Amino acid sequence: MKGAGSYTWESTDRLVTDVQGWLDDPAGNIGWLLLGDESQSRSAKRFDSRNHDTEQNRPVLVVNYVA
Repeated sequence: MKGAGSYTWESTDRLVTDVQGWLDDPAGNIGWLLLGDESQSRSAKRFDSRNHDTEQNRPVLVVNYVA
């Protein structure tokens, strides 16, 4: 499948604020909306949910930090 694999976004102040908010209040985690560039042909991406039957297909959030 073309384009299959991992996707990475660089850290931003807003991303850090959102992740900290999820840690402080897990019930408030309603996720993010990913909006693609629909002006480009064949640019769609598919992301599975945390409920996907295949564990390896579930999204993972990796947080690296420096103390």
